Amino acid sequence: MISNCIFILLLFTSTLFPYNTDEKAIHIKSDAIVDIILEGYNGFSSFTIAELHIDSGSTATINTDYEGLVLLIYPQGQRYPLILSDDKLEINIHSPGVKPDFINSQENEFLYDYLSKYRKLEYQLMLLKETMSEMESSDPFFPELEKEQLRVQAEREKLKCTLTTNEYPMASTLLAARLLNESTYNIKTSFELNERKEAYHQFVKENAGRLIHSDMLMELARQYFMMHEYVSFIPEGTKDIMYGKMEFNNAIISSAGNWIDLLQDMVAAEKVLDFCVGLYYDRSMVGQATGIIDAYREIAFCPGTGSIEFNIVEEVTDLSVVDSKGFNKMPMSALNLYKVLALVADTCNISKVETIALARLITEKKIAATVVVVPSGQLTENYKIMDRMYTGTFYFAQDEGWYQQNIKSHGTIPLFILLDKDNKVLEVSPDRHEIINEILKERY
Repeated sequence: MISNCIFILLLFTSTLFPYNTDEKAIHIKSDAIVDIILEGYNGFSSFTIAELHIDSGSTATINTDYEGLVLLIYPQGQRYPLILSDDKLEINIHSPGVKPDFINSQENEFLYDYLSKYRKLEYQLMLLKETMSEMESSDPFFPELEKEQLRVQAEREKLKCTLTTNEYPMASTLLAARLLNESTYNIKTSFELNERKEAYHQFVKENAGRLIHSDMLMELARQYFMMHEYVSFIPEGTKDIMYGKMEFNNAIISSAGNWIDLLQDMVAAEKVLDFCVGLYYDRSMVGQATGIIDAYREIAFCPGTGSIEFNIVEEVTDLSVVDSKGFNKMPMSALNLYKVLALVADTCNISKVETIALARLITEKKIAATVVVVPSGQLTENYKIMDRMYTGTFYFAQDEGWYQQNIKSHGTIPLFILLDKDNKVLEVSPDRHEIINEILKERY
């Protein structure tokens, strides 16, 4: 079971952590020439607070109204967490491989000290486990190692309980979130899964105000969904794989709803949904992602695009298209009888998944139609990677100006535009099924 100390923490940290509008200052002194990025968080999004070049012996000051976890990131990949909660944060930085030093910041010192102690205990337990696994239980040294294992485990539990007795609520919340994630690694039964899910629900409800300004909200959500894969949904004593798959899918769909409800007062529902969809799109699990979209169709649009309707010309101009490898460049008019323009946003998982699902439907129904991905911005690899999740071929619009010329006003994405051989608009819809039905109606 998860440590009782974590449940106590829920009460200790129940007051929401406000987003402070008072400006704060971050003073960074460097004893080396460095380039760094400071990154903050808002729900399921990260943003850049500052990009800095600091000369050796110099100090940089950043003023911000942000309050919460800040990641200090070096170009070489090193990342160091900083908690910004007081009016100012003063740190000294060195080379990328050395953690920063804090000046009069007890919460940050507590965070790093706790992590150092916890990692040391985890390392000791790992070594003990490996050593004992190579020994026979009859070995005379085995009982001594068991005693040492119990001692280190007790010390680790004692350390966990310090999270409920300190004066550093942000650090405690972040550390407790990490421990909650770790508590799921060995679950095996549906009972354990549901127990952990309830623990997540309670923890997020009580600590959302802090978590929303950290990367731990995303980490909690990722592990919440991942732990479903540790459990078999096939009824005990049976081999009903189809039933198990259906139950797994239902559990994932209801889990997306759980997160939408948990964060309903803090994060827009479509943003939560897009994050949940992205957890499976990023692993090329398009079928799973599609199931989530279909279950929440009313909010299945890209964040920030749901308020204005599109105004599209009756006959679109031709445009240059290319495949994902940059070959087969041609005018769109040279493609199949029907073309479906799919408006896709780089940062929107929902638009990518819906487009792949539409293309798969076209292949499944043996329809002579080609899907052309129309990026909302510059064509990048983030778009082209969609081609790997489809057995056919996507084409991609290369003309950035086409979007502005033919889309008179911007609205909900994803959006599909069905064209005939003369590029006349036959149907405009955010629903892939409506596009398929229109093609079938035109064909028959």
